[in-house]
Amino acid sequence: MFWTNLFLFSSKLFINMLNKIQLEDWIMHLIRDNNMTKKNYYNVSLIIRQIFQYAYDSEILRENTFDRVRKNLGKFFRKVRKPMDESQVYTEEEIAALEQLIWDDFAVKGKKKFRLAPLAVLFQLYTGLRVSEVSALKYSDIQPNGKLHVQRMLVKSTGEVRERTKGFEGEREVYIPAKARNIITATLNYRKEHGISCEEYIFSETDSPFPERTINDYLERYCNRLGILYRSSHKLRKTAVSSLVNSGVSLNAVRAFAGHLDEKTTLAYYTFDRENEATRNEQFEKALSFNRAN
Repeated sequence: MFWTNLFLFSSKLFINMLNKIQLEDWIMHLIRDNNMTKKNYYNVSLIIRQIFQYAYDSEILRENTFDRVRKNLGKFFRKVRKPMDESQVYTEEEIAALEQLIWDDFAVKGKKKFRLAPLAVLFQLYTGLRVSEVSALKYSDIQPNGKLHVQRMLVKSTGEVRERTKGFEGEREVYIPAKARNIITATLNYRKEHGISCEEYIFSETDSPFPERTINDYLERYCNRLGILYRSSHKLRKTAVSSLVNSGVSLNAVRAFAGHLDEKTTLAYYTFDRENEATRNEQFEKALSFNRAN
C-alpha cells in the first residue's frame, strides 16, 4: 500500500509540474532518443495519454495538458519503408495452387495430429481473421444472417481462450463467403463420418482449440511443397484485406471486416498489390493509353 501511494503521489507531482511546452519537449526527446517510428510513439503515448486523462477526470489537473500537445510530430519520426508487395501477400496463382494442394491433402486418409487444421489455413484466407481468432472459433459463432460473430481469441503465451479480440471494441461480425461456408460444411461432414462428439471448436477434434502455431506450420509445409515463397499466416490476413481493397470494396467496410480501429492501419499495413508483374504492366499500359474505349 505504501509503494502504491508513493507512486500515485509521484505521478501527481510529475504531471502537475509539466506545462505544455515542457511536455512537448519531453515527447520530442522521447521520439528522437529512441529512434521511434510513428507506430512506436503511438503505442507508448497511449499509456501517457491515459494517465493524463485519468488525472483530468480525477480533477488532479484542471485541463488535460496532453490534449494540447502539437499534432505535427511527423518530421521527428523514423521513416519506415513499406515492404515489397510480393513479400506480404499471395498472388492469385499461388492461392489457386494452395487451394488445390490443401483440399487434396485433407482428402488423403491417414493420421494427422490436427486433422481439420489444413482447412483452417484456407478459412483464414477467406475470412481475413487473425490466426488467434480462427483457433478459438466455435460453431455457435455462425449467425443466422450469414456472418461470423468474432468474439474471442486464443492467447498464444498462455493457451487460454479470452472472450474478446484485439481492437474494434473486442468483437465484430464478419461476412462468410461461399468458400468459407464450404469449409464449415466439410468440418461438419468429417465429424459425422468419424463420430466426433466434440463439436464446439470448428477446427478442433477435442474440447480445446488447436495451438495457434499450427496454421503457420501447415502453411509453411504447403509452400515448401509447391516451391513458393512462404509468408506467415498473418500474410494470409493481409492477402484477404488487400483483395477486398483491390476489388473496390469501401475502405471503411474493409476496416470493419479486419477489426481495425482506423482506416490508416488498413491502408498502411494491410493493403498491397497482389498482381504479378506482367498483369501490372498491362494495367499500366491500359491506364496510360488514355483510351476509354479499351
